[in-house]
Amino acid sequence: MTKISIEFFGFLKEKLPNKQWDLPLESPCSVAQFRGILAHHIADDLSMKSEDALKLLAPCAIASEEGILKDDEAIVPEQLISILPPVSGG
Repeated sequence: MTKISIEFFGFLKEKLPNKQWDLPLESPCSVAQFRGILAHHIADDLSMKSEDALKLLAPCAIASEEGILKDDEAIVPEQLISILPPVSGG
């Protein structure tokens, strides 16, 4: 079974006990599908509903090593994925 490595940043990095995850991914999926898969794992980790975890992920950008990915782009096994929450500066 192949895997995908995920790095968390911002508030997710602070909320989650593990800052980097390796999740199984058997075949490519879209970024939109990946959000759902990831929300399920986050919900398990934080003892919350998947819908609430999906709300946490909704404003976040998902990036590969090449850049920000759109919802219809593919995530493939063995990729490094970063979860980037929105930020503001001042």
